[in-house]
Amino acid sequence: MTTSIGPAPPALHTVTGPDGVRVAVSESGNRDGPAIVFIHGFSMGQLCWFRQVESRLSARFRLVTYDLRGHGASDKPMEPKFYREGERWADELAAVMADAGLRRPVLVAWSYGARIVSDYLARHGSAALAGINLVGTRTNSDPAFVLARAAVHQQGMASPDLGANIRHTIAFVESCALDWNEAEFRRCLAMSMVVPHEVRAALMGRPLDADAQLRSVALPVLFSHGRQDAIVPVAASQHGQAVTPGATLSVFENSGHAPFMEEADRFNDELSDFVLGCHRA
Repeated sequence: MTTSIGPAPPALHTVTGPDGVRVAVSESGNRDGPAIVFIHGFSMGQLCWFRQVESRLSARFRLVTYDLRGHGASDKPMEPKFYREGERWADELAAVMADAGLRRPVLVAWSYGARIVSDYLARHGSAALAGINLVGTRTNSDPAFVLARAAVHQQGMASPDLGANIRHTIAFVESCALDWNEAEFRRCLAMSMVVPHEVRAALMGRPLDADAQLRSVALPVLFSHGRQDAIVPVAASQHGQAVTPGATLSVFENSGHAPFMEEADRFNDELSDFVLGCHRA
């Protein structure tokens, strides 16, 4: 059912976390609707969610996107400690939610974003959330859940050699989708190149064990994964579903690593149903 209040245009601002890092946040959609917070992946940015922000989701839901520290228009401190300590990521997300005054949002986390969700759950628990949608993600550090070619490109993206950095960044972004629209590829490539190689290096190698939180989380959890994912195999989400009580898995047969872009209409419909179900639970 369409609400009587039209979607609001994006409102851009910054939020400062407890450690002083400022992150760029955008809010749009129905300010009175259930809230969704979108968390992007490794070396990307909040603009990757344009097929959600510019969709009919905006008529029903309050949509919040932000650039993770080190990414997009957010601060980019170079010291590794700002990226290696999970508490910083957890408190950054909590600050974004608190600044917006969100009540029980659903978190949508793509790829590396699952680490931020794990950090948040470990530090703050799940009481302030309504649900979690994990997209193209793995939930632990098992090397079987990351494809070797993707790992090589991510390592190359951390190189101080600009030529190597660019080559690997192009290859990594190309690997994120099966059939890129040229304009969308350029947008995502540009977003990725904004991230300094020092930040990329600091992001890698951080332990991941979201299984520990997901085994006991008392929330609806949806895994969304592209069957043709060349970054994280679908087996990673199958494992995540298996360890998460009551979780569901939606496999997008015609998508790679970014089903929210590649099969956006279906993704948005499923997200809408999931969010509404979370608030009925």
